[in-house]
Amino acid sequence: SCGNSKRGITEQCDDGNLVVNDGCSNCVVDIGFKCSGSEPDTCSSTCGDGVKAFNENCDDGNNLSLDGCFLCNLESAHSHCNTLANPSQCDICGNSKRKSPELCDDDNNLDGIGCSPDCLSILP
Repeated sequence: SCGNSKRGITEQCDDGNLVVNDGCSNCVVDIGFKCSGSEPDTCSSTCGDGVKAFNENCDDGNNLSLDGCFLCNLESAHSHCNTLANPSQCDICGNSKRKSPELCDDDNNLDGIGCSPDCLSILP
């Protein structure tokens, strides 16, 4: 049965507990995780695989810096990510590249110079 550390016929995984969001929830592999197949299963997420797991703030499918998501964390307070998409669609405000949800991006994070510091509104 689920939670006994032995994978049954109907179980995708069994990590020996009934804790949810630990990679194997109710003997089903959580999104963004892979499990070992040993008994008990050891489950882990892979940062950079383009699938946002519950323990990642974002996963844009790479480990490149200056694109809004670095090592599965938002790079700065000026990062914007759609984490509902797989891979996460991220950008960083102030890089002169306007991407959704940005309304503007004037290559800086200064207030009062055409674009707000968060790139979400155009200033008069």
